Amino acid sequence: MNLQKLKFIKSKTFLLGIIILAIYILTSIIIFNFVILKMEKDMDVDNNIQLKIVKLSSSIGQTIKSAQDVVYFSQKKGKDKELKSSILRLNFLINRTNKRFKTLNKYIKKVPFFQKTILSYEKKAYYNWKNLIVPILIRLIIHHKIMAKEAFLEPLFINMYKAAPSYAPMMESGFEHRIKDALYFHLILNLVFITSAVLFFLIFLLFLFNSSSKELKIKESEKKYRTLFNSIGDAVFLMEYSKDGFPARFIDANEAGLKRLGYNKDDFLKLPPLNIIPQADYDKMKNYFTELALNGHLTYEANHVAKSGKIIQVEASDNVFDIGKTKMGVCIARDISGRKALEKKLLDSYLEYNNLVKFLPIGVYQATTDKEGRFINANDYMVKIFEASGKEELMNVKIADLYAPGETARADIIKNIIREGIYEFEGKRRTLKGRVIDVYISCRVKKDVNGNDIMDCVLLDITKEKELEKRMKESEELFRIMVNGMNEGVYINDTKIIYANPSAIEFFGYPEKELYNMYTWDLFGEKDRAVIKANIERRLKGEQFYFEYTFHTFTKKGEEKYILFHVQTVVYQGRFVALAIFFDTTDKVLLEKELEKEKLRFQELSETDPLTEIFNRRKLENALSEYVKLASRYNRPLSIIMFDIDHFKEINDGYGHQVGDNVLFELANLVKINLRETDLLARFGGEEFMILMPETHLAYAKAKAESLRKLIEENTFKFIYRLTCSFGVIEYGEKDNAGNVRNIIGSLVWRVDNALYRAKENGRNRVEEDV
Repeated sequence: MNLQKLKFIKSKTFLLGIIILAIYILTSIIIFNFVILKMEKDMDVDNNIQLKIVKLSSSIGQTIKSAQDVVYFSQKKGKDKELKSSILRLNFLINRTNKRFKTLNKYIKKVPFFQKTILSYEKKAYYNWKNLIVPILIRLIIHHKIMAKEAFLEPLFINMYKAAPSYAPMMESGFEHRIKDALYFHLILNLVFITSAVLFFLIFLLFLFNSSSKELKIKESEKKYRTLFNSIGDAVFLMEYSKDGFPARFIDANEAGLKRLGYNKDDFLKLPPLNIIPQADYDKMKNYFTELALNGHLTYEANHVAKSGKIIQVEASDNVFDIGKTKMGVCIARDISGRKALEKKLLDSYLEYNNLVKFLPIGVYQATTDKEGRFINANDYMVKIFEASGKEELMNVKIADLYAPGETARADIIKNIIREGIYEFEGKRRTLKGRVIDVYISCRVKKDVNGNDIMDCVLLDITKEKELEKRMKESEELFRIMVNGMNEGVYINDTKIIYANPSAIEFFGYPEKELYNMYTWDLFGEKDRAVIKANIERRLKGEQFYFEYTFHTFTKKGEEKYILFHVQTVVYQGRFVALAIFFDTTDKVLLEKELEKEKLRFQELSETDPLTEIFNRRKLENALSEYVKLASRYNRPLSIIMFDIDHFKEINDGYGHQVGDNVLFELANLVKINLRETDLLARFGGEEFMILMPETHLAYAKAKAESLRKLIEENTFKFIYRLTCSFGVIEYGEKDNAGNVRNIIGSLVWRVDNALYRAKENGRNRVEEDV
């Protein structure tokens, strides 16, 4: 009642505002035409008369000035030329002044107001000009020599200035009234402006109040409708129906419907509704539309044709209603292609191949379509479901006797099966031992070899599922109690935390309300957020999966933590969400990291020669094994250099073993800094060293060995000043491919050692190769 009253008041207020605006516009037009335009015209006249008076006054002044020039040049000798020019100018100015007097006189006579105010001044001025000034000026032109004498000069100009007309009274009298008119004009304009501003502001407020309220309600309704319309997963079509009850045109379609049929919205709305129905189904659809027109609503199965030509089976629910004189309708179409395909596959496969379905844990049977119903055939699982002693006992039972009390009559179910083609439903049945069970049944009607109607049916015992569903509802509270009592953290989330148990809240350190307003990924380290977002997106799309992962996180206090997650997709309040159970593994992860560091440090120690701080023989053999595999598999070059210190025993004997150790360290680091990053230097044993050079041919390796030999020979060592080394160089080749990797390594070491031996035999401090 209050809402209707408010609408009535608003509509009357708005109408009153329109009436006031119309009156104001009419009044403004009258004032504009009869006052403002007249004042503007009078002001234009004032401006014109003022301009003409100024021009006349200027002309008179120039004439008197020119007369003075005539007198001046008449008094000067040798100024005849200037005198002649001044006389001619004076003649011209007299004529121009006469014309301006006449023009002014004509203009004043056209305006009644000026006739009353300034015409008398103008006549007097013209009289003085014509009868006093002009005769003097003419005599001056004719007798300028005589009148230029001082005896005549002073009386002449005194009389001229006395006779010169004064226009001040004309100006003052003529425009005094116009000033009053201008003030009055501005006063009216100000009043009109203020009035219009106030009226406009009031009307604008009324209009804004009226229109914004309606617009907000319309936008809010449209937004709710559009959100609801596009959030429906099934296809929804809004149509206009013709008078005979058939769809005439599409008005709107939601995103799911457009996507399913493959159209954009503009193209789809141009289609006739029958274009999405296969032509073969027209007769059946006409019967449906006739029934729809009678009942106002109808649910049926049909086929839709996509833009690509694909046939889509749908379950449609139509409702029609009247909006004014137009009949409108809404069709909600659910895609049941998958379900139909599955049913068809089950029926075609299981019933056609009886030997296969015989052992399936699904009830499969054929039955008659009469009122009581008899089994024609049934698999062994049907015997088990209905607790019969054998197949023969089951075959002798009337199907109607297996219906539990209160179930839909068999005759009605048969009608639904015949009408729908394939019909699925749930119900309750009674076993031969009297136990009531829940069942799911899907049936179709077909012809047997004799042309009689029979039914192929699939029956599932869903008693346990129904009991489980009941238990699930009963145990939801129990689950919450159990989860709240767990020491492990548990939470449910989609993009945000939906529920968290006390352990999870305590672990993260956020108040419950703040935690529930956070995005899930904000709880974790930067590098883990991409993984978490990707998993959430997969769940929101309906994907169900399980994963286990260790994440890096921080509590509200900034404490760094590591947690092991077990995450499973579950359905919560009708949508897919994540159920996460996590364990604090911070101590374990930190310990594992420390152990990994220790492992790397131990590995480094195990592969490093403690004396020279280069790789030891163990590292050398492991690396050589890998290099040999690569060289053999990809036919790549590999060279080896082996060298030792000449007369090293004499160094130990002469300087002591401490000096010998220092020499080994100094030599190893001298060679190391002169190798490539890809080369590997290792102590082979005693004073012997080996260099592995992958991707290197013999020529480069030999040249490198020679450069190292010269470098060592020319280097000044700390304790012994000078020393030399002998080098052996080889390249991996066909002769080394004898057996397994171990044999190949043995061959390479033997060859390079042999080359080093020849360098020793041939005088030391040299490079020898073994080809």
